[in-house]
Amino acid sequence: MECETCTFWVYDENDEEFVCMACPDEDDVARMAAEEVFAPSRRRGCPYYRLNDEYRTAGMQ
Repeated sequence: MECETCTFWVYDENDEEFVCMACPDEDDVARMAAEEVFAPSRRRGCPYYRLNDEYRTAGMQ
């Protein structure tokens, strides 16, 4: 998955791990996991994915 480059992928200091702050529902998580394992060539990706582009964000300020 492309989580490592997503805006919603943040470090949670309380749990000491990275978590997705987009809060995908169980159906989305199951679909993405099944695509990753059974059909990687037909993968649609995460519907919540947003590229974490710091340069673009700074340019809008």
